[in-house]
Amino acid sequence: MKQETSDSALPSHFRLKTGLRFGLITSLISSFIGIALYSAGLTNYGSNSGSWIPAILLGLGIYLASEHFKKYNQGFMNQRDVVVVSLWLGLFSGIISGVIMLIQFKIDPSIIRQMENMLEVQLEEKGLEGADFDRVMEMSSMFFNPYFLGVSALISSVIMSLIVGFLLSIFLKKEKSSPFD
Repeated sequence: MKQETSDSALPSHFRLKTGLRFGLITSLISSFIGIALYSAGLTNYGSNSGSWIPAILLGLGIYLASEHFKKYNQGFMNQRDVVVVSLWLGLFSGIISGVIMLIQFKIDPSIIRQMENMLEVQLEEKGLEGADFDRVMEMSSMFFNPYFLGVSALISSVIMSLIVGFLLSIFLKKEKSSPFD
């Protein structure tokens, strides 16, 4: 039987389970808030003003996941554990959010059209006209594909969870003190 090299008293798959559990919770809460904002007409696809909500929820999910991990690991968690849990959380959150996004696009395809309209308005504000306008709209059409948007949601979730997880790991880690200190 292979000996674990981690300082953790928990098996390594506990990080996976913690990331899965809190990724599911985080993505469902984030998706329901996004659907509620869209239903209330408060979603603006032309700006990034609403992008802080998922980032805050992701940070909260990572914090709660690390506290859960510490609870079952005698109150300790090293920086690597925080980052690994946050990556698993981001992966599962991205998968679930992407699937929910695809379902939402299937139910209401006008969402993609609204995104395209916002791009058109932004291009017109920049003074783009004629052939240049048509070329940019043609090139951007692949980015408005529901599957591309789902995959980009997954990738951005993993990248954002890596960044937020690393930053939070500085504050959330609680390592066992060495007997040689």
